[in-house]
Amino acid sequence: MIRSFEPAFVYPLLGTLQEHLAFCMMAERGEGSLTKDLQELVDRARKIEMTPDQLGEQRRSFAYGNTHIENERITREMVADLDAQLHAKKG
Repeated sequence: MIRSFEPAFVYPLLGTLQEHLAFCMMAERGEGSLTKDLQELVDRARKIEMTPDQLGEQRRSFAYGNTHIENERITREMVADLDAQLHAKKG
C-alpha cells in the first residue's frame, strides 16, 4: 500500500494541474480511494481546453523528447525552428 509520495516525484506527474498536495492526501487514504480520486482528476483534466499556444508547446515538447532520445544533438531551438517553418507553410 502506498502511504505517501515525495512532492518532487508527484509534481512532474501532474504537469500543469499542480495539485500535488491533493494527490498526496489522496494517496494517504490508501489505494482503494486513490483509484476513485485519480479518476476524478483524469475526468477534470479531460475538460481542459488548451489554447493554441499551449498545444504548440506540447507538440514541440513531444517532438523534442522523442527525437532527443535518439539523437542528443537535437535541441529545443531546432525543434522550435522547424515547427515555425512547418506552420509558415500551412498559413
